[in-house]
Amino acid sequence: MTNVSESRDPADLPRVLDVLRLAFADHAGRVDPPSGVERETVASLQAKLEKEVLLVARDDGVISGCIWCRSQPGGNFYIGRLAVDPAFGGRGIGAALLDASIQRARTMSAPAVDLNVRIELSENIAMFERRGFVIVASESHPGFDRPTNYRMRLQLVQP
Repeated sequence: MTNVSESRDPADLPRVLDVLRLAFADHAGRVDPPSGVERETVASLQAKLEKEVLLVARDDGVISGCIWCRSQPGGNFYIGRLAVDPAFGGRGIGAALLDASIQRARTMSAPAVDLNVRIELSENIAMFERRGFVIVASESHPGFDRPTNYRMRLQLVQP
């Protein structure tokens, strides 16, 4: 049984880092520029934990997935680094993490939930679209003259 909850415990961060690296490993060679997950460390996640909310999924006490969340200027809620350990794939963990982050945004009265997704990851784009997210912009990483990711949004409150 998957349980999703907020973690503020620095002792969880080594496992969170492992989950991120395992989940993003299939992106290597598929996305350009390479994912920033490759540069993450326990120390960088600790700094992130001071500014953002970390939701973790646990299965039998083991962290099986994670998602990072934060409020943005203007009131929208941002989610990023949705990751599920491939060993736990197919159990609805990603959906549970996404649902928990959307519920948190609703609790905070955020008008919308935003995320970024790499253009090359069509399966991720399709998954977010099935959940009601729509592409609202294309963006480029620094130094790139072509779009490298889409900004997607789930509108919670109609403008």
